[in-house]
Amino acid sequence: MSTASLLFIILGISIIILELVIIRKNYISTNSKVVSKKYYFLPITTVINVGIVLLGLILGVSIDSPYATAILLGMSIGLLGDINNVSINDNTQAFVVGSFIFIVSYLFYTIALLYTSGGFFLPLDILILSGALLLYTLSLKSNWDATYIHQMGKFRVITCFYPIMLLYLLSRAIINWFGSILPLVSVIILTSGLFLIFITDIEFSMNKFFKPMDRMIGPILYPLGQLAIALSTIVLPI
Repeated sequence: MSTASLLFIILGISIIILELVIIRKNYISTNSKVVSKKYYFLPITTVINVGIVLLGLILGVSIDSPYATAILLGMSIGLLGDINNVSINDNTQAFVVGSFIFIVSYLFYTIALLYTSGGFFLPLDILILSGALLLYTLSLKSNWDATYIHQMGKFRVITCFYPIMLLYLLSRAIINWFGSILPLVSVIILTSGLFLIFITDIEFSMNKFFKPMDRMIGPILYPLGQLAIALSTIVLPI
């Protein structure tokens, strides 16, 4: 094992332990009855995850530099979204801005996964996008007159495009199982991370548009998902 790898493992374990502590605080604060505390710790976890990817690039323990760089850019843009979400609560403008930011963030993730899997696989890509578009159209049609959707005005179509991007991103992760420049363990970790984020967004949508939840597990799943994505860029000693 190289000195750089050993150094990364020591620093990485310390950083991850710190992040787990902050994730616990994020869960408590988001589920707090005090509105001002919501989402306060989330950007800190994303900063840590960005730091892990960056540290891997600096120490030269990244699996593939272009892949790690694309993930770094996507995660850094997502950090802006997490900072924006500190004030999201019932703020429609913050919600719309956040949706735009995360669409761009996930676009960089998608570019990373297209790169690792050798580009587009058109038949499957078209099928997945068509299915996602159909689900999106049906959902939008049934909720078009909902108060919150209506408040988005001219931004509601673009804002609701967000789940299509997320579904396509998840599909690209699955495609990497059948051919990727990444080792299998990285593909598994990456897919797990994206799936955790996917579950988080479903929970957030249910809470926002359908029925408020007493307890949300997204504050735990989202940063863990981002952590998994960050670790997928690193050559792991397993």
